[in-house]
Amino acid sequence: MHARISRPETITAMIPLVSGIAVDIAKAYARAETFVDAEPSRALMADIDRALDEIQAYVAELERLGGTLRSYEPVRIDFLAEVEGEIGYVCYAHGDAEATHFHPAMSSCAHRRPLEASRELTTA
Repeated sequence: MHARISRPETITAMIPLVSGIAVDIAKAYARAETFVDAEPSRALMADIDRALDEIQAYVAELERLGGTLRSYEPVRIDFLAEVEGEIGYVCYAHGDAEATHFHPAMSSCAHRRPLEASRELTTA
């Protein structure tokens, strides 16, 4: 699959959809965490398989939109971007209203910084 470089306004337009997927991932992840202390059984294994399939389907949906899931708790999603010649990611954290933060490719969402209005993102 070829990675695409997105613009913040394109990502912002997808926020309602991305936010819904983020909510679904958070709920599925929380449900999967309840299995940690459960007594092993066939039923539990089936529940775990269903939860993993559900999470994988949500992740695949994000990838079709150009996103990469970076963390489950909190849900953070990166979108490949180029800012002033620097390749990195526009980072969506669940609850963000629009795409407003960027971090270099070799760092994480924890190092994200606000995009300035004067920065121009380009597509490849």
